[in-house]
Amino acid sequence: MTALDAIGRMPGAGSPRVGELCAIDGLRVRRVPNFPCGWFYFASGDRVDVVRLLADAQDIAAVLADIDHE
Repeated sequence: MTALDAIGRMPGAGSPRVGELCAIDGLRVRRVPNFPCGWFYFASGDRVDVVRLLADAQDIAAVLADIDHE
């Protein structure tokens, strides 16, 4: 099962921690097994909006600063 499959099956399982630290309400992250990166997304009802796939080495807060999600 891929990380995106897992997000589709259980969108609430992703961690909200980065969203909380960056003050982006509802942002979640699901790690990619065996790779230093994660899928960043919003989940609402039966909809999942994938925002970015980011590597751990990136400045995640700076990259996510321009996210506009409603």
